Parts: sequence; structure tokens; C-alpha cells
Amino acid sequence: MYRLKLTIFTALILTLSLQSDVIQSETIAIIKEHCFKHDATQNIDAQKADNKNTFIVFDIDHTIGLWVMKKSLMPWFTHVFYPSWNSILDRLQHTVKLHPMEDCTVPLIQQLQQEGFTVLVLTARAPYVAPSTFDHLHGLTLDFSASLSPMEDHIIKGPELNKSAMYKNGVIFCHQQDKGVVLAQFLHQNNLNPECLIFADDLLENAKAVDNAMKKAKIKKRIAVHYTRKKTFNHYTHFRDSLKVLFGA
Repeated sequence: MYRLKLTIFTALILTLSLQSDVIQSETIAIIKEHCFKHDATQNIDAQKADNKNTFIVFDIDHTIGLWVMKKSLMPWFTHVFYPSWNSILDRLQHTVKLHPMEDCTVPLIQQLQQEGFTVLVLTARAPYVAPSTFDHLHGLTLDFSASLSPMEDHIIKGPELNKSAMYKNGVIFCHQQDKGVVLAQFLHQNNLNPECLIFADDLLENAKAVDNAMKKAKIKKRIAVHYTRKKTFNHYTHFRDSLKVLFGA
């Protein structure tokens, strides 16, 4: 009987240890549940000062927005076609704009910023597409440059990174590398130790990577959101139509 109880207890512990801390949600508004918990006894300035220690980090493509080219919706195809279509995709970025994934996406981000939260972007995009990336974000009236002001733009380097990542104006460009590793190195390199870190990404592997990296970095509270909302479209048709626009076919 004792051995049976011990076996059951061990199995329960192993099961709990394997459970993911990642939350799945079809709406980015889930982040509201973990923010905006006002203390009526605290003044606005004090509340904002506390909020500064909470980092809220968003992926761009399929999380903040989706590529739009005229009437064609374009997803970010790097994780599907890379590296075969990489040069084409670089050119595509200069001919598209972002459409918000939800009507609430931009207002939510702006509200988080107004409430004093440290709001950042963590994207798989490479540093050399920074100009078009900022064009995309500015097209949505989003600006992250004040998030860690007066931090200067800089390269993120580390023993686990094969390519240089970059921080610029509130955006971390991972250069198609592990997002958890890049974010952890960024925090370490800049002596940042947030009390809470919330991360949202449409790819489950990215959400898990950041969650695991933040565990190792001993962030007191961490919330990784696997954002599962998708636009309905035919990948082949929209990619074909967008190439016609790009090359004048």
C-alpha cells in the first residue's frame, strides 16, 4: 500500500512539473485580466511607478497585426519558407502595411503604455528590416520608443546567439533566433529585472521558449500567452496575388 501511494504521489508530481505555464487565448484582451488592477488607496503616479516593473512584450506578425497588400492579406512567411523565400520576403515588407489582428489590439497597447507599463516588442525579424518594421508599427499609430527611454539602441550578443540581435526604439529584433534566449540576454545585458513579465505570441514554441527562459532568469511572475486567433485566408492565393503586385505580373 505504501509503495502504491508513493508511486501515485510521484506520478502526480511528475505530471504537475510537466504542465505548461502557457495560457491559450483567441483574444489579446486576456492581458487585461492580469493588468489594470487599481488600488483605490494609491495615487495615479504611484500606480504608474509600480506598473513600470511589469514588462508586457508582444510579437508583431499574427499577434499585433497581419500583413495587408491592397486587398490581399499576407502572413509573415519566414517560418514556412525560410530561407528559400527570404530575399523575396525582405522586398515584400516594403510594399505592405499591417492590419491589426483585432479591433482592440491597438487601443489595448496604447492603454498599457498610458498606465505606465513597460511595453516592448519581441519579433523574429532581422535587424536590417528595422526601417520597414517601424513603418508598419507607425502605420498602426504604435510607438514603443519611450518604453525604456533613455536606453540607446544597441546590439544584443551572447554565447548562445549565432547572429547579432538588436534593440531599437522599444523593439527587439531576434534575427530568427530563439526568442527566449534573446530576451533573457537582453535583460541580463541591461541589468533589467522586472517583477512580472507577460509575453504574447501566435507561435506556441515561442511562448514556451520565453516562459522557460524567464524561469531560468528567476522572474518572480511570468505569463506566456499563446495567441491563437487566426485570420481565415488561403495562403497560396494571397501569396500569389501579393507577388503579382510586387513584380507587376
